[in-house]
Amino acid sequence: MIKSFPFNAVYDANGVPDRAYLAEDFARYFAKFIGTGVYPNPATGLQVVAIDSDMRIRIKKGDGYILGRDFENTDDYIIQLDVADGILSRIDRVVLRLDYLDRKIKPILKKGNYASSPVAKSLQRDADAYEIGLADVYVKNGVISIMQSNITDLRLNKELCGIVHGVIQQADTTEIFRQFQAWFNEQKNVHEGDFEKWVNEFKIATGKKFTDWVDDLKNSLDPNSDVVAQLQMQISENKLQLDNIDLSADKVTLNSSNIKSKNVKGALEELFTSASNGKNKIVTAITGKGIVANNTDSFDTLSNKIKQIPTYAPANLLIEVKRSTPITLSNDYYTIDKIALDIYGKIYCISTKILSKIDEDGYIYWQYKYDEIIQSVAVKNGYVYIGTYNNHIIKMDSSSGNIIWNNYYSSRYGILSIVIDDDNIIYAGTDNREVIKIDSTGKIIWKYDKHKNSVNTIAIDKNGYIYSGGGSRLVKLCSNGGEEWIQDFSYSIASMAIDNNGYVYIGYVYNGIAKINPDNGEQIWHVDLGLNISANSIFVDDYVYVASSDKMIRKINLDGLEIWKYYCDYNLKSIIKRYSYIYIGHDKIVRKLTDEIYVKK
Repeated sequence: MIKSFPFNAVYDANGVPDRAYLAEDFARYFAKFIGTGVYPNPATGLQVVAIDSDMRIRIKKGDGYILGRDFENTDDYIIQLDVADGILSRIDRVVLRLDYLDRKIKPILKKGNYASSPVAKSLQRDADAYEIGLADVYVKNGVISIMQSNITDLRLNKELCGIVHGVIQQADTTEIFRQFQAWFNEQKNVHEGDFEKWVNEFKIATGKKFTDWVDDLKNSLDPNSDVVAQLQMQISENKLQLDNIDLSADKVTLNSSNIKSKNVKGALEELFTSASNGKNKIVTAITGKGIVANNTDSFDTLSNKIKQIPTYAPANLLIEVKRSTPITLSNDYYTIDKIALDIYGKIYCISTKILSKIDEDGYIYWQYKYDEIIQSVAVKNGYVYIGTYNNHIIKMDSSSGNIIWNNYYSSRYGILSIVIDDDNIIYAGTDNREVIKIDSTGKIIWKYDKHKNSVNTIAIDKNGYIYSGGGSRLVKLCSNGGEEWIQDFSYSIASMAIDNNGYVYIGYVYNGIAKINPDNGEQIWHVDLGLNISANSIFVDDYVYVASSDKMIRKINLDGLEIWKYYCDYNLKSIIKRYSYIYIGHDKIVRKLTDEIYVKK
């Protein structure tokens, strides 16, 4: 078949062109002079690296090219590996897949099969997809974290990946890569063997010297004489010999792997230089903390200046509000799941099936007991709203606890989140994957139903935009229910808050917190709280306050820098801040803490 390409179309009288080109025509054309692989600049482009000493890996930002199609990764892409087996190992392969059915290039983790001598899965290259390999990740049996040494970079292997450059043929890096890998493995085995041999020889040599010394000591002492006197005599003789030794620094020789010089004088000069360099680093570190320090300061002076650097220590707990109700019920009813505050500082707390209004001294104004579990609470403009497990929203007078209305809204297992705007409009997230907008009388205005999972958290900004988190999906809606954007992440969203500038902060399940750009939903920064740590609740004003599953309260600035953290020794469910006080709900207690939980010494 003869084909030429491309030429402009000619339109007939009806405006129909006489020719059209497909994406595959352009891809086939570009593939003739741009080879498949990853782009060489930067050198870290699409490199797979281990992070944070856990079971996650990161694909660095970079670009790739597969058979005429371009791929761009503008930010680091995180992949969670499955846990290791207790007995057998596996090799997971990280690939870029050109998927003809999905019409996209996407990073994929191909989990390997468990085996005593595992091998990575082969690349798919057929009519449905074409894959290039970025890295192989060795998941050894029993490991709980991935080290960089467990990752084999495949980018330079021409058969599996290769480097893009502007001619038809690839620069053949396969042999270079193979030779380097073989040399590395060979040297690794040699050095490991040498080290093990040295350790064994050292054990034998030092053990024999000690045994010989003990035997000589035994033989030199007469058991029938005064042993102490004999030892004292030997010590005196050794002292006399030592007094006659010439210890001039340039005459005494040394043999140490830690010091280059072979005499004491040179060694002392080396030590002085090393100490001077260390002192310079200390001065730099102190100055970086805002304390004036100089190289001429003595170590004692520097020590005192280090003590001037602001450090933080726990202050006293101000107020502890006891159980939310004196009624004798099962302990299940006392679990504080969520709390809310009104403008007067009164606390509204959910304890399974009971809503209580209390003050900071534990005084109970009123209680409302419901037949089903209460899952969410909000208070605004003199009204308190609760969402229940059996799909009801109840509006109550906050001063008396009297019910204004109690309406049913179709869902599966309840109203999981509620937020109220300044006009008393209600936005609710449901277990039925919906966001519902409800007017002040309880009438539904609209529903949004494009979430993939239950809508666990919901928030509104000062411009009236609604943000809802369901599963790993974050959605921004305008006030009429129109969709602004959808952003899917790698982890489920547990909590959310919005600062005064409109930036969104989300707490992940098992993956810390992130700051989100409200214009496009892209992640600005991410703070990892630790292995499998969830951010159960978030509050934001000028700082971010996080109650996490590791029983920690953290204060983080808006750039993601941790200011302090405080271990509570109890399971944290909810956190709110008002003025300079922090309110937390946990287990069976509501606590009021000062924001200066950590104060300067």
